Parts: sequence; C-alpha cells; structure tokens
Amino acid sequence: MFLNNCYIRALVKTDNEYFIFFKRLFWPKHSLKLKALVVASVLCVGLGLIVNLYVPIYTQIIVDLLLRTRSEEKDVKTSIFNTLCIFMVLKVLQGVGTLSLLNVLQDFLWIQLEQNARKTVQVKFFSHLHKLSMEWQVSNKTGDILGALERGSEAVTSIMERVLYSIVPTIANLSIAIIYLSIRFNGAIGLTVLCQTICYVWTTLKFTEWRSRYQKCLNRAEDEQKQQAMESLLNFETVKLFCNEGYETEKYAQKIDRFNKHQFFVLASLNLLQLLQIVIVNLGLLIGSIISLSLIVNDSTLAVGDYVLFTSYMAQLILPLNYLGSHYRTLRIDLTNVDHMMNILRQKPDEWTSSTTETTNNNEISSGQIDFREVCFSHNENKPVLQGLSFSIPAKKTIALVGESGAGKTTIVRLLTKIIASYSGDILIDGQSLKACNASSLRKLIGVVPQDTVLFHDTIRNNIRYAKLDSSDTEIVLAAQFAQIHDKIMKLPQKYDTMVGERGLKLSGGEKQRISIARMYLKNCPIIILDEASSNLDVKIEADIMTSFAKLCRNRTSLIVTHRLQSLLHVDEILVLKNGAIVESGTHSQLMTNLEGEYYGMWQQQHRERTEMK
Repeated sequence: MFLNNCYIRALVKTDNEYFIFFKRLFWPKHSLKLKALVVASVLCVGLGLIVNLYVPIYTQIIVDLLLRTRSEEKDVKTSIFNTLCIFMVLKVLQGVGTLSLLNVLQDFLWIQLEQNARKTVQVKFFSHLHKLSMEWQVSNKTGDILGALERGSEAVTSIMERVLYSIVPTIANLSIAIIYLSIRFNGAIGLTVLCQTICYVWTTLKFTEWRSRYQKCLNRAEDEQKQQAMESLLNFETVKLFCNEGYETEKYAQKIDRFNKHQFFVLASLNLLQLLQIVIVNLGLLIGSIISLSLIVNDSTLAVGDYVLFTSYMAQLILPLNYLGSHYRTLRIDLTNVDHMMNILRQKPDEWTSSTTETTNNNEISSGQIDFREVCFSHNENKPVLQGLSFSIPAKKTIALVGESGAGKTTIVRLLTKIIASYSGDILIDGQSLKACNASSLRKLIGVVPQDTVLFHDTIRNNIRYAKLDSSDTEIVLAAQFAQIHDKIMKLPQKYDTMVGERGLKLSGGEKQRISIARMYLKNCPIIILDEASSNLDVKIEADIMTSFAKLCRNRTSLIVTHRLQSLLHVDEILVLKNGAIVESGTHSQLMTNLEGEYYGMWQQQHRERTEMK
C-alpha cells in the first residue's frame, strides 16, 4: 500500500513480488500490537500534514494582527495572544528540523516496527541460506553473502521508514501547498512551485540513474575488501608460516585503494547533484517571491502577512524538498541492495530440486542396507565423475572405498547425504529411493565424520551437544567417555566449559576428531560415514582414533572413505574406485593376492613411503 508508486515501478522489474514482500513487513499478519503501531504511525503522519498546513497560516494571521495594533482596534491584543497560543501548540508539534513532538512520537512508534522488520528479513535470509545446495555455497564467497544480508536488511528498514515518514508526507505536503497557494494567490504561484518540484525531481532522477553504476562498483569493492580481510584472518596460520604478513597487508591496502577510488566518484557526483538542486530551489524561490510581491502591491485584498505566508510555505517546503532528493538517492541505493538480497532469496533450495515428495516412513531404517544402482554423475558433459556405479553395503557391515584423488569417493558421500541431488540411476536405503526422501530427514539418519572436523567458537560441551541439541550433560559426558576424550577434558581449567577457539584452533587434530566421534555417538544414527577422517593424523593417533571408529561403527552400516590402506585390514569389504567405476572388490587378504591389481599397487606404494619415512 505504501510502495505501489513510481519509484518501485521504475526501478524494479518484479513489482508484485516486491509489493507483497514489503506489504507483509508493513502489516505483520499475526501481530495486533504491530498493526496498532502501524495505524498510530499513519495517524501521526496525517496529523503532521494538518500541522504543516496551518503553521504558515497562523504566522500570517499573527503578522497581520501585529500591524493592526497601530490602529488601536479593540480586542486585537487578546486575539494576538489567543492566536499565538494556537501557533505555539502547532510549532511544538511541528518543531524545528527533526526536533519536534511528532518526530519523537514517530521515532518511538518506529522502534518495534523496525526491529520486527529487520528480524523477519534476517531470519528469512539466514534460514534460506541453510537450505541452499552445496554447489551454490561453494561457488559464492562468504563475504559477499554476509554483505548482502547486512546491506539488504538495513536497506529494507530504511525503505520502510523513508517511505512512511518522509517520501509520502513530502509529496502530500507539496500537493497541499500547490493547491492552497493557487487558491490564496493565483495559479502562477502554484505553477511556479509545481515547475520547481518537477525540475528538481527530474534532475534528481537522471543524476541518480547515472550515479547508480558507481554505487554498484562501490558495493563490489566493499565486498572484496571484506572478503580479503576475512580470508587473510581465517588463514592467519598459513600467512605466518610463509612470512607473508606484508604481502597480505599490501593486498588489503590495494582493496582499500579500489574502494576509495569508487567512493570518490560516488561522493563527487553527489556534490554535483547537490549544486544543481540548490540552483533549482533558489531560482523557484526568487520567481515565486517576485510574483507574490507584485500581487500584494497591486491587490488591496492582500497584505504584508500574505508575503510572510508565502515565504513560510516555501521555507517549510525547501527542506523536505532537499530531503526528497536525498531520500530518492538513498532509496535507489537501498533498492539495489534489496535486489541483491532478493536474488539470493530467489535461489531454489536444494530440497526442492532433490525431492518432490516426502516419504512417510523415512525417519526409520529397519536394517540400513545401502544400494547404488547404475549411478552416473558429472559436473559437465565432458567430465563424468561416476559412470554406471553399482554396489551394495549390507546392513550393519563396514565397507571401505579407496582410490586415487579424483576417483569419485567424495562425490559418493555427497550423493548419499543429498548434498548433491542431480544424478541418474538410483540410490536406495532399505529399498527407499533417496530421490523420494526428504533431505533433512535423511541426514538425521546418517552420521558423517569428515576429514576436517569443524567446531564452533563455543565450549566443548556445546560443540558435542550440537549433534543432539536436547541432550543432557550426562549424555555429553558418556559420549566423551566413549570417544576417550573425557579424561583430557577434565584436566582443563574450565573442563567442559572450555572455549575451543575459532574453528577449534585451540585443539589438536586428534582432539577434534574425538569430539567428532562423541558427536556421532550422541547422534546415535544407524549409518556412519568416515570421510578421510584420519588422513591428517599421525600414525600413533590414527591407530587410537581408528580403534574408537571401530567401536562407533559396531552394529551400524558403515562406509569408510580413505586413501590410507593400513587402517582397512579388518573391514568386511574394500571397494577400489578408479575413474568413477569399481575395478576391484574384496577383503584386504583377497585383494593382496592379485599382484597386478590396483589395490596391491597402492599398498606397495604406501609401504615404500612408510619405509622411507622410517
């Protein structure tokens, strides 16, 4: 209702989408309190329009009454006092600049409306990000995404406030002033104000369109600057190891220089626009003053107070007219930021692309057998990753996938967890096709221990609890004991309340993997995937961790993805993957009998490497 105007129509292609988006923010569906605040805000705006109409009128009345005091007419002094009292009430409501009773009331009413709008937008955006596919996540920079969220949410509240409290009232005040001045004086005065307004708005529109290209470049430069700082700080250990602090600082300085270059053009073009606006406003005031003075001189029905009336109106309109240009420029920038955010919100969630229906029983697994049937996948037509892959993992058995880098091991894990949803063939768990399963429900049944365990900058307790948010402290301790890390935690000064640092940097690789094991124990899911879970650990720690893994995988369907064959001596079956297809399968002892096989060659190569290291 507030944004269905020329600004949105000129700047946004999807008018209806934006109209609905802002309408829901302006008129919260399930909150009577917020609706009451909106109604009160609209009433404040309406009262402000009435006040702005009568302040110049009462100014003119006071001037005329003061001139009449010389004629010693009776009751003039009483009339002046009464009129002055009314005038003061109006001025208290109107105020000077932004310091007024109505503005204070509007600011108070706006607090909760703004908070609700910002929370609604940020929660919607954040929730949507977690629904997007892995392919989208890895192809976009985190700094750009967070920049879109920050600027987009601020832009939404800015648009709402400017439209409700500034743009609509300014347009209404201008319309009222033009009509009233035309009636009070003649059409020439009204036409002058109208032409002044049209010239001002046209100049602002044209310059703002021209300046928008610089603003977009400035936004990109700001995103790049934030991304550079984020990447450098997140990888500070690598920076220090290679003694590249100076190099990183220079790269960051270059990003700032690029930002400053685009900011200069944005600010310089703004100064040029402001100069033209000053010329238009003052030229309109000059022409209007000449016309009004000539009318007062030649028309006996007009008095000195009428000139005061005209100048009061013009003075009252010049400030919001100046702000109208500023509001439009800001609105144009805000709409660009909102459009960037909306483009991300338009991205289709991965569950929409991977599942058209939800099975009613996919929260339960009877046995846990996994079957791949003629599965094919490729990133593009010329680069197939999996080619007609078929294999089975019997229920409660442990199967290992081995192969060189790029053979397709990680792709299999991502297909099984529906991180990747587009493929041909079929993948089944207990006879249920993954294509018909809800991704979120499926992931609750599968526990993944990754190569690099990612921990949050939180306590050890909360990092373990992340696998089961409603778990008790007793359950967390049992999980840590199972993962053989409880004793080490208890030796720490703050025990389970110890902060692990950003991404868990205060813990060793083995400690992080044990927390990952504790998580999986707490999650208690029927299917376990170990994705290169011990590849970054030394031999002794790896042996201890693999013992814990063996306990974790007991009586569960387990898939171990690794390139370190030493840890696979006792798995039920080993599948050797090459170029997206299985070329060998069997136990370790069976595969070692084939001296020409891929597995035997990999084993011999790793044996030589271990010997050389000794």
